[in-house]
Amino acid sequence: MSADVTADAWIAVLRQAHDQLAEVVRGLDADGLARQSACADWDVAQVLGHLGSGAEIGAATLDAALAGRDGPGRDFNQPVWDRWNGLDNQAKAAGFLEHAGDLVAATRPSTPPPAPTCASRSRSSRSRSTWPPWCASG
Repeated sequence: MSADVTADAWIAVLRQAHDQLAEVVRGLDADGLARQSACADWDVAQVLGHLGSGAEIGAATLDAALAGRDGPGRDFNQPVWDRWNGLDNQAKAAGFLEHAGDLVAATRPSTPPPAPTCASRSRSSRSRSTWPPWCASG
């Protein structure tokens, strides 16, 4: 791993990966959510529940860090996991989109990317509302 990799670069990768996964999730029907995932014991909805609960816990950890408090511990995590495990498949997908989207939105790069990054975004593959704020006029 290069020492040149910045937090901004990681945030950009996170945003891109989230946007791509969210696009796939929005297109899943009940059969797609119930399909076996690459994880041997989980279907697609269970993976989304895992990612969504992780995003909820991650957001609570981020909020605590930004406020100068200790992050939530296992006493916070277990009820979150239990609640997510009890959701039906559609709710897991919707919850993933909400909580992961909120966490990604809360991660802000310290500087905007160079203009070519914005110009190279495909206008046909993404709506303007999913573009980073600095690309809004692009």
